[in-house]
Amino acid sequence: MPQNRSRTNHTSNRARSHTSSRANPQRPPERAERPEPRAGTITAITPQRHDPERVSVFLDGEFAFGLHADLVLERGLFAGLALDEATVRDLLAADEIRRALATALNALAYRARSEGEIAQRLRQKGFGPEAIDAALERLRDWRYVDDREFASRWIENRQEHRPRSERMLAQELRQKGVDPATIADTIADAGLDELADARELVAKQRAKLAALDPETQTRRITGFLSRRGYGWDVIRQALDADPDLDLAPDDL
Repeated sequence: MPQNRSRTNHTSNRARSHTSSRANPQRPPERAERPEPRAGTITAITPQRHDPERVSVFLDGEFAFGLHADLVLERGLFAGLALDEATVRDLLAADEIRRALATALNALAYRARSEGEIAQRLRQKGFGPEAIDAALERLRDWRYVDDREFASRWIENRQEHRPRSERMLAQELRQKGVDPATIADTIADAGLDELADARELVAKQRAKLAALDPETQTRRITGFLSRRGYGWDVIRQALDADPDLDLAPDDL
């Protein structure tokens, strides 16, 4: 997982713009997300106006595709080099992985995310399954994503600021794309005490509702605990522990 925003931003901004052509830097047409690979000879490699980390590659005098500038260096591309269709397809696949990774790092710069969240965002941006899998693999290698750690911190944050039941925590983590086994293990390791948490919430709510009569307090606190996911048995025990609350048999 990202240790801090600066580290993530550093990772996502490593590339520097590059060009290896002296050809006329004409503006390319609108770039498609996934251009069809075609063979040809490189006639120009020009920096893109709106993204200095990317270049436009022209084959046989026509715009063919965009690439990350680092790929030009890594693959030794230059004006006059002939590319077959397989090589172009490989370049486009490598570039898609880089773009997917940059998109993922940008998302992680704002907050920690689960693998499921990252995958969903990349799908929404139009990236293919292979690029998504490759990007996630690199993020795992860099420890920028770790669902076990993500779930653990999610639970820790919730319990510190807005305690809720194990059932609701599990539901939230499922919505984040964390797998059920990881959720179950993380919740078990957290050592949660639902009754103690519920009693603490009752005390806090009682203080906020002190001006109301006991019956109204009980009704509102019951609803509050229910919205936090606590079961009726836990709610009843938590309310029973407060002798000042009016808990009639039909209140639950």
